[in-house]
Amino acid sequence: MVEAVIRQKKDMKIVSIVLHGNFTDGMAYQENCLPYYQKKVFGADVVIVAGQYSLKTGSNESVVNAPGEYTCFNGLRLIRIANAKGKIGRKLAYMPALYDVLEQEHPDYIFAHLIQSVSIKDVVRYKKKYPEVKVFGDSHADYINSAHGWLSQKILHGIIWKYLLKRSEAYFEKIYGVLPARVCFLKEMYGLSDDKIDLLLMGAEDELIDYKQRAAIRKKIRENLNLREDDFVIITGGKIDERKNFKVLVDAIDPFKDKNVKLLVFGKPDDKMQVYMDEIKRKDYIRNLGWIDSRRMYEYFHASDLCAFPGTHSVIWEQAVGYGLPGVFRHWDGIEHIDLRGNMRFLYNDSVSELTDILKEIIYSRETYEKMKTRAEDVSIEFHYSTLATKSLGGNAEGDT
Repeated sequence: MVEAVIRQKKDMKIVSIVLHGNFTDGMAYQENCLPYYQKKVFGADVVIVAGQYSLKTGSNESVVNAPGEYTCFNGLRLIRIANAKGKIGRKLAYMPALYDVLEQEHPDYIFAHLIQSVSIKDVVRYKKKYPEVKVFGDSHADYINSAHGWLSQKILHGIIWKYLLKRSEAYFEKIYGVLPARVCFLKEMYGLSDDKIDLLLMGAEDELIDYKQRAAIRKKIRENLNLREDDFVIITGGKIDERKNFKVLVDAIDPFKDKNVKLLVFGKPDDKMQVYMDEIKRKDYIRNLGWIDSRRMYEYFHASDLCAFPGTHSVIWEQAVGYGLPGVFRHWDGIEHIDLRGNMRFLYNDSVSELTDILKEIIYSRETYEKMKTRAEDVSIEFHYSTLATKSLGGNAEGDT
């Protein structure tokens, strides 16, 4: 943990740059949430700079937006700038106008999201000219989502990004991996120095969690879904594809169907999983909520007793932990950070019987469940974006000095 103290000056300016991929306004991704909470925590002027690409709501389809200035859903100013044309330009994530925008905005802090980008050279160029600016960055790449083929592993990551990041690391205060596996990737793939890399968790938008109204919201939602107060409600969701092992979860809960165990499902299934969702829609212990936004997701967390994610990782894992919901999660190497000594249980394979046994232990032992619930609520603050925003710029915020 970085122990430096940030002494905020008047009119503190932060430029948050999304260097690679899509920036989709209104989503609950880290590049959306972290700038907002940096503004909230530090009282700073925060500007988001991103390329032209966003995702169509509820899908992985890209949309191309016109360059220009916009006001985001969360009230922050967004400057969209043109991406370099062509497949190579997009793959290398180059935004030719970035340096000019930095000169125009003249930030005190730069936070560069998804640093695998040729445009990182313009961040370094700006730092060289204005050495007083503090530069931080993050990476979302790991061995699960990146560096799969020979060309990607050996050329794109092994040569291009490694060369750019090794030359750039001296100009960063910190480069964060957003999962432990992604910290390892920064070190192993790019050879970055231990003193330059650290873990910065993804998390929950604590401003959206209405703990004071939790009981009332829980009661209302359960009534609307025809759920009794003594039902044990498990929630899961996100992008529903085969890798999320949703079928394993349904099959594991099926033995409880004559009991008071219910399953809430939210999110958008892909085409294959939509067929399966249609097949199981008559199961009376399942409530399919469809796609919901972040605020409604936290409301449905209020109505739930346990979360279960038996497949690949999603940012919803951290959102559930940040809410304070006990859970069962599929174990993956380098994604053990959600285990805070008692708040959750890991599932170590794709076995229906293993998951059923874990659920039986939790559901049928009130003592086991209450210990998990208490621990989950106690540690949730570690995953709040108001906590993470402080670490993101190197330490603890103080008032004006």
